[in-house]
Amino acid sequence: MKGNTIKVLIAGSRYTGKGQIGRAWGRTDADLPALQPVILYDRDVEIEGARHRVVAWVLSYDPEFEDLRVSFFKGADGVVFTFNAVEDPPISLEHLDAYVAELERVLHRSLPAVLVAVRLDPGEAPSPVARERGAAWAADRRMPMFEADFPDKEQFARVVDRAFATLVDAIMARARRDRTRSREGRLF
Repeated sequence: MKGNTIKVLIAGSRYTGKGQIGRAWGRTDADLPALQPVILYDRDVEIEGARHRVVAWVLSYDPEFEDLRVSFFKGADGVVFTFNAVEDPPISLEHLDAYVAELERVLHRSLPAVLVAVRLDPGEAPSPVARERGAAWAADRRMPMFEADFPDKEQFARVVDRAFATLVDAIMARARRDRTRSREGRLF
């Protein structure tokens, strides 16, 4: 965390709701061109009596942006991982392992994170297989999982708000622990 700015990465394959989550967080309908290395959305929130700016960095995982993308990891405080809730098998969920490994390789640490399963198309039902595997994937990594239904705009906005609130709480708890350890002269 830099000052009162919290940097949240949104990571996942294409068509997993990354942009929709970013726009819901930023409370905007602006739909920007898809092929960009990163798109930022922000919101000011009050945390522990102080105003903070929470900036969501929606990352492109297209191969042409790989070298550029890893430079965006610097200073990240947390991650929203996304996957497609209707896939059977859930290929986009399987891709998340590579994203986690890339983040840990570049940052040399893990970050507080949440997992969001997103249904984008009103004509498709969520996959029970995707739900089950997503819940297991999140549990293995000790992160909460949320299910967001993009066609239901109100539900989607509520879930995005809950996911970010949960993530920001974890980020702030980690920051408090780090400050305490620093004052005590401990590294771990």
